[in-house]
Amino acid sequence: MVMLNDNCLLETLLSEDYIMRVIGVLEYDPELRTRTPHREYLTKTAVYKEVIPIHDDKVRINTHQNFRVMYLKDVILAKYLDDHTFSTLSTLVYFNSVDIVDRLQGDSGFMDNLFSALLDQNNTVNRLSDLMGFLQELCQLAKNLQAIARGQFYRKLVDRGLSRVIEMAICHTNRSLRLCGVDIASGFIGHESHLCRTHLMQQSPKCKLLGLLVEQLFADNDAGIKSQIAELLKNLLDPELMEGTSEKDDFLNMFYESLMEPLVSCITSENVVSDKIREFRKRDSTGQCRKEQMDSDLSLVAVTQNQVCEILAFCVQQHGYRIKYFILRHNIVQKALQMVLKKSTSGAKPRRVAGNYLTLSVMRFVRACVGLKDEFYNRHLVKNNLFEPVMVAFQQNGSRYNLFNSAVIEMVEFCRKENVKSLVGHLVEAHADKFKGIEYVSVFKDLVTKHEQNVDAEQGREAADTQQQQQQQQPWRRKAESDDESYFNESDDDDAEQPPALSASDMEIGPARPPPNGLEIRSGGPAGGSQGGNLVGSSDVRPTSPTVFHNKSRSISPTVNDAEGPLAKKLKVDAS
Repeated sequence: MVMLNDNCLLETLLSEDYIMRVIGVLEYDPELRTRTPHREYLTKTAVYKEVIPIHDDKVRINTHQNFRVMYLKDVILAKYLDDHTFSTLSTLVYFNSVDIVDRLQGDSGFMDNLFSALLDQNNTVNRLSDLMGFLQELCQLAKNLQAIARGQFYRKLVDRGLSRVIEMAICHTNRSLRLCGVDIASGFIGHESHLCRTHLMQQSPKCKLLGLLVEQLFADNDAGIKSQIAELLKNLLDPELMEGTSEKDDFLNMFYESLMEPLVSCITSENVVSDKIREFRKRDSTGQCRKEQMDSDLSLVAVTQNQVCEILAFCVQQHGYRIKYFILRHNIVQKALQMVLKKSTSGAKPRRVAGNYLTLSVMRFVRACVGLKDEFYNRHLVKNNLFEPVMVAFQQNGSRYNLFNSAVIEMVEFCRKENVKSLVGHLVEAHADKFKGIEYVSVFKDLVTKHEQNVDAEQGREAADTQQQQQQQQPWRRKAESDDESYFNESDDDDAEQPPALSASDMEIGPARPPPNGLEIRSGGPAGGSQGGNLVGSSDVRPTSPTVFHNKSRSISPTVNDAEGPLAKKLKVDAS
């Protein structure tokens, strides 16, 4: 009947009157030899408890139905349900959850009683655990609301003192209460970060909750809670989640002025973290806090430093000029790189590679600075020789193929591929001896080649610039060189284009103009013959009026008179 996936039928089967009978029938699974006591678990083991009295009967009915439907689909029918029936049951749970949240947040008396009980200073640990667990479940149900309805829900919680509840929970010595507080804060900041930042800026003192998160990041003796607090800080500091320039400027300026320096203090001093952990344990008079601690103090210090390095890498990628000037003013990169190498137990031996996840966190921070390709960071890295500990650690790491080895090779390959000239030159000129002889990858050989190409290109540009400056200072030299070049580029006279031949239409036949002094120069041979040559000084010089060709523009007289006729020979015309 359940597998029919009929909404009306499911509502009847899962109603308060029939649900336990349906579960009783499903206790007899033919694949099992014995009956599974599902009804005993629902009625005796799972006990319904009201931390704050609920006067709305519909809320109680929906709460019971949700629990039983979830038990039905996740335990009893987990191996039999198809996708459609599973989706139908999940939809029923969703609408019940939305109705529960709407009814509870609409009951102002209930909400007032809840927060009055949470903020009561006389609460026992068990009572406070029940109240925090209820608020945690209520916030989890609110995740199903639409954005507008969810915003209204959290505004009502903030007006009644949600931030004070979170502050009290995350600093409590009981681990379960801290987990509840961090989970509530995660839902609040993750879904309504703008509302959270606005409330933090209105607090007195300003951003008290943010300061407590930084403090608890150092003091908490649970590594998992430390990582969750670090994620909360990243969400609060993410400029992409901020609305408007004013919110971004005001909030980030406050953070860098008041909290950034205390946050990075653990990089240079491990005692800052260990002292806060000891102080936190002393606040627990029962000794339960020490019993719940699963990691050593040294491991907790490393976890804290690791989270701070991750936050710094995030800030480098997101915060622009603020983190730039903070790094320059406090020399954060150099202080962080000190954690790459650690002192050996024997004083005579040199420092060796700190082979743990903290080294990789520092490398991610340095890689974030290099990855921006910002000359501000590049100059800072080169000027202070900050690649020295990285390359020394890489050299000492030897042929071990581990994550640190891969991280260094990837960073060098990025510098070569993107041709970050300042870093390429610095790595080759200052640290070539540390990667000389490495053959298992070609990255370092390619890096040297890229540096040589950059040097050659730079020398070519310098020569061109020098020549250009000389020409600007001595313009007469530039003029002379230009004339010389133009001379050699000109064509010879023999290669000049010949003028077109004259056509017959361009010529006219008419009487010749008389030569100078009325004389004609003719060949010196007999009539009818032709002897070459005697053009001047011949006895056969006589006045004559031969026929000549007249061009339309000018007349052309022949220099030789042919005795056989004017057209017997070819007339040669000097075009020039």
